[in-house]
Amino acid sequence: MAEKQEKREARRAAAKYFFLSLTVSLPVLGGVLALSLRLLGPAVSSSHDPGDASADPFYLPEEKDNLALILIGGEDPKAPPQFYTLIFLNAAKGRIPVASFPPQTVVDREGARYTLTELWGREGAKGAGSALMEYLHVRDYRWVFFRRDALIAAMDRLGPMEFQLPYTLNFSSGAGQVSFSQGRQLVDGVKFYDLMSCPVYPGGEEGRCNMSSRLFAAYLNQRLDSVLSNQADLVFETIINSVETDFSVMDYQERRGALVFLAKLGGSPASDIAVDGVFNESGDSFGLPPSTLQSLRGVFGEEE
Repeated sequence: MAEKQEKREARRAAAKYFFLSLTVSLPVLGGVLALSLRLLGPAVSSSHDPGDASADPFYLPEEKDNLALILIGGEDPKAPPQFYTLIFLNAAKGRIPVASFPPQTVVDREGARYTLTELWGREGAKGAGSALMEYLHVRDYRWVFFRRDALIAAMDRLGPMEFQLPYTLNFSSGAGQVSFSQGRQLVDGVKFYDLMSCPVYPGGEEGRCNMSSRLFAAYLNQRLDSVLSNQADLVFETIINSVETDFSVMDYQERRGALVFLAKLGGSPASDIAVDGVFNESGDSFGLPPSTLQSLRGVFGEEE
């Protein structure tokens, strides 16, 4: 009898771990701001009470929890934005892919072709961000427009991260001379912004954008557990009030459970996606080849 009982317990255990591996072992990939998705805080689907999601051990994210954020920003409020970073909370698949685009990126808009900078001049940050999202076939998204001080304050509020820099950097910024040595860095808000805006990366502007994606993905992976904090709601409110955005409290609450789920799951759900394109000879337009566009639409849009 004891032997049969042990076999039954073994079968139950095997079934238990098979179920967990089937439903929970999402494709966690290695390497939101106030503006990163972690700032969306802990959240829950609209069919649940927000207070119940983080306490529900059986909560599993669904496709309706998915949401993309397009982060648009720069230093000079009167100058065209330097940064266009797309962060996609693919909650149903346990992924947070991140991609950054040069402001010279060319997109289709109402039958014509414009760079993001040209669209910013015509329609503002929201119009430029919306055009990029529509070009990538991103269905459900929100936009966030930030300035240097807001990004720095948000990241300092959440804390620094460790980052392995593959090369030495020396350049001038608005704040003076900036230097980074190759190797491990402890990156606070100021250093994060400096690394995002560095003009001397190998690969030029394309290289800078790809490094920005790596930075955001690393920050998300290291700080996602902040959504488990009792102060998460307060942090969200403080940060969201320092930027221009159409991201709402309802958006935050509806995704609280999904973010808590990912934070408790652990691993590295955020990954950087390289954006391979071609600059023209004058460097004022950046085209996405069909293969790149198809790949990006597969990751962020409706063609997956």
